[in-house]
Amino acid sequence: MATAVQVDDDDLEGIPLPKSKKKLFILIALVVFVLSGIGAGVYYFLIRTPSAEPAAGAATATNAATKEAPGKPPIFLALESFTVNLKISPGEDQQFLQIGISLQLRSEKSGDPIKQRMPQVRNRVLLLLTNSRASELSTTEGKEKLVEQMLAQINGLYPQMIDDAPVLGVFFTSFIIQ
Repeated sequence: MATAVQVDDDDLEGIPLPKSKKKLFILIALVVFVLSGIGAGVYYFLIRTPSAEPAAGAATATNAATKEAPGKPPIFLALESFTVNLKISPGEDQQFLQIGISLQLRSEKSGDPIKQRMPQVRNRVLLLLTNSRASELSTTEGKEKLVEQMLAQINGLYPQMIDDAPVLGVFFTSFIIQ
């Protein structure tokens, strides 16, 4: 049988009470958070190179060399998606390509001539796509070559604007081969 013992506050004066470790954990978490922020800042401003940035679509040397005015956001014109049969080699099964394309424009005004000739733009893109093989388009190099060809074909519609081509870049917003 247990007996109850009464303890007075005077009896506990010499005995140290256990301290809460909650403050220690909060302090450690705060230090880790601050050090992580410093590390991220150092990486972002000092270590990161422009080539380490993720690409949106198929960025090529042509797209990277576009001349944008600093401080101005780029202007894009989305084309309706394309679904085409790809060119096949003997013994291959038929394959399809579904692709979404956005054009980067020189200015908002350069979108008007493209919209006026949209059937011709779409025709040129369709001809390029239907003459492509799935094996060519599966590689990054093949996609980059297709971007360059599209850029040349679309800007070729505007020979009077040779120095101020209306389209600066071609970007894939979706790319599915099936």
